[in-house]
Amino acid sequence: MTAPDAPHGIPVEEFAAAMQLLPGAVTIVTTRQGDRPIGFTATAVCSLSASPPQLLVCVNRSTRSYSALCATRTFAVNVLHSGDRDLADAFARSPMEDRFKNGSWGTLETGAPILTGAVVSFDCHVSGLWEQASHGILCGLILATRQSDNAPLLYARRSYTSLQGMPTVQ
Repeated sequence: MTAPDAPHGIPVEEFAAAMQLLPGAVTIVTTRQGDRPIGFTATAVCSLSASPPQLLVCVNRSTRSYSALCATRTFAVNVLHSGDRDLADAFARSPMEDRFKNGSWGTLETGAPILTGAVVSFDCHVSGLWEQASHGILCGLILATRQSDNAPLLYARRSYTSLQGMPTVQ
């Protein structure tokens, strides 16, 4: 007896059209490999657990950023504020050596670059790594955070938007 074929899922075009309707916070994920800062724009970031405090980041395995994250085992997730559209574009499209020329950068616990004006920055140690299809799923144990009262930048329907008027952090 043979097992039935595994389902293949919906067509890529249908998936892309549906996912553009799922708004996501725009983030810059960073690490530092030696003296080189590395970072990229991402929306595939989510909470995993509160105890211990962890989040997930999905990264294309074919990128230099993914290789660096696997090597360093540390990263930061910087949630961009509504005025950071140009920075989001730069980290999505510019050469790596040009990406950190804008913005004010610091560090917390791990040495991964922290954007000082971010809505929130999560400084993480990689506590788990799984490879699935084209992406790696990194589980980050959150070691430190930095927060502000800025409204977050969102991405939906292939454009940026924000939550102006969002209540401030109490």
